[in-house]
Amino acid sequence: MTPRTAKDRLPALLLVALVIAALPAAAARADDEDRFGANIQSLIRQPVAQPAGWATYLTSMAADGLTVARFDAPWAWAEPAAPRAGIHAYDWQRLDEVAAVLARAHVRWLPVLDFLPPWVRVGAQRFPTTAYPDFAAYAAAFMRRYGAAGEFWRAHPELPALGVREVEVWNEANSINFWDPLQDAVVYLRAFRWVRAAIRSVDPSARALASFGWEDLDRYLDTFYRAGAKGQTDGIAFHPYAPTARGVLTLVAHLRRIMVAHREPDLPIDVTEIGWPRAPSGPGALHAWDGAVSDAARAATMALTADALLRSDCGVRSFIVYSLVEPELNPDHVEDWLGLYGRDNTPTAASRALGATIARWTAAPAGAAGPLRLCAPADDPPVAAAGAATPPPPPATGAGLLPLELEPSRSSPDCAAGRVGYHGNPIEDVSLVVRVLGAGTRGAASDATGRGEVCDPTAAGAAGAVLTWAALPGIARSPTYWCEGAGCRPLPCTAATLVAHRIARVVRGQARLGVRLRCGERALPGEALQVMTVDRRGRRRPFTSLWSGVNSARLAVPVLRRRHRALVVAFAGDADLGLPPAELGVRLRFGPRRPAAPR
Repeated sequence: MTPRTAKDRLPALLLVALVIAALPAAAARADDEDRFGANIQSLIRQPVAQPAGWATYLTSMAADGLTVARFDAPWAWAEPAAPRAGIHAYDWQRLDEVAAVLARAHVRWLPVLDFLPPWVRVGAQRFPTTAYPDFAAYAAAFMRRYGAAGEFWRAHPELPALGVREVEVWNEANSINFWDPLQDAVVYLRAFRWVRAAIRSVDPSARALASFGWEDLDRYLDTFYRAGAKGQTDGIAFHPYAPTARGVLTLVAHLRRIMVAHREPDLPIDVTEIGWPRAPSGPGALHAWDGAVSDAARAATMALTADALLRSDCGVRSFIVYSLVEPELNPDHVEDWLGLYGRDNTPTAASRALGATIARWTAAPAGAAGPLRLCAPADDPPVAAAGAATPPPPPATGAGLLPLELEPSRSSPDCAAGRVGYHGNPIEDVSLVVRVLGAGTRGAASDATGRGEVCDPTAAGAAGAVLTWAALPGIARSPTYWCEGAGCRPLPCTAATLVAHRIARVVRGQARLGVRLRCGERALPGEALQVMTVDRRGRRRPFTSLWSGVNSARLAVPVLRRRHRALVVAFAGDADLGLPPAELGVRLRFGPRRPAAPR
């Protein structure tokens, strides 16, 4: 779902182009700054505020660490009249105004090259191929004025020289909302090459981003790459709108898999549009797919999504929300409530949560515990896209996940409930998991209040004891809680302990053994254990497997004096509970040899 209508954004029909020579990919450049930003279309185009008031919003944005503003660079603004005798006459007044106010706020411009002037039309064709040289000329002129060494900065030495380093070419070329009448990946690639060639003729280090939404992604990108896109873009500007964090992460991982399949595993992904509406008043919808949720719920979704993407192995380089501020006029129109700040520039729960995310990133950019393995298969190394955060080595099992909060309770003898949060706000679409000790595991997704409930009829008959936790698999997890009766407490161990006598007495050729698995002072039933014999050469041979119980398991293991010297009891660990493997060695004590019978 793209949370804006076509009338709010770009006119649709895009480029039909000449094929131009392939260009080499831009050199890798790690821009560790400028990872976070916001779209400012509504601030300037609607407008939410008059030009004199723009700086107020932009200053708030920059103070919270949002240092990139994504906004159009409309061709129609700069060249409303057709060139005469091949001579272009550009009017930069409106674009100068945008560049100046952004620079004063110390915010860098990410321009979207779009909005065609009416004079390019030829009959029913809104963008005929004959206009391509003019569009390329505009792209080059734009970079000459606002690029890293642009004329605008030389004319205004009083401003911080935050030159344009990259451009997004059009908006969601694969979306029916912005390409009329039919999406055409081959045509878009031709147009893209024109623009990329133009901007890099001015600045060879400038980056051109291909722009895609989530719609029809597989078919469109397959055609795009088959047409020769490999090596022809400097990054993908992706707009993975989805109701919950789980959905966004799934879309980004899917995009990366497509890119890997087409042999571009290192091409950066820039999330240049992502956002969620908040309810104008009241608690909001119980689920994001039913409508706008509370501001606290969208705050948790936004923060977890940003944390997960930038700390993942997906090669995501930037996170730019849609949008900075919206009109807030119609309570029934969700697009009016996408603003990160209130119309009066007041902060929201979402702006505070994203500011905290940025502060966490500033304190620990790459994540001390390792990358979240969202995109790479388990046996592959993490993706290391150019300019993206370079993750450290993978963490140990269960470590390095984002921290969820869980407030568990027993709602009835056979049900467990809980409220799940992320940095203090309720998080939706996270699994509340319940394991009945000695039985199975069940789960249910949390709603926009963070609440979930799981019922299992076997819980009432299992001494009332269950384990519960909240998780977004591979991404985020809460501590595990042990619930018994009406109360719940954190799982009382970080490692399970095998309990048995260290010496097993052998009687009539059988080693007598009692074994139990313990977590703190409590028995931990329902875990797989293995018992092995150890021969005189130290070789192990499996004897039996069993499940741990509330009481010690009693075993009789056949052994031979001349062959065996010990037993080993092994616990393979429990990834769900974050418990590592454990082993316990048991020596064998054989009785005295009987004297030989007299002859």
